[in-house]
Amino acid sequence: MRRLRWAVPLTLFALVVAACGGDTETTDTTAAPATTTTAAPTTTRAPDPAFEGLVLDAGGCDYGGKINTITAVDEFTVEFNLCSPDPAFIPKLAFSVFGIQPSEHLEAT
Repeated sequence: MRRLRWAVPLTLFALVVAACGGDTETTDTTAAPATTTTAAPTTTRAPDPAFEGLVLDAGGCDYGGKINTITAVDEFTVEFNLCSPDPAFIPKLAFSVFGIQPSEHLEAT
């Protein structure tokens, strides 16, 4: 019983140390390059070759936002050119409020 009493706190301490440890490399985030993220298609149907893609251009990153350009490459692919790296960008797109909607739906509502 005595050994078990020390095993639980020691195991918890080891888990905390393992979780807090990791890569000690430091990175300089003062001048981050622009990042491009492309959402992969999730369909097996081939894109329409006559598709005319749209481009939304912010005109640079001086406006204070995170997105520089959004390009509809084909029916199933959207390319985002970000002003700076954003690790949570893909989860933000998955949130229904920020999700990609068809233009027909946006015009109808």
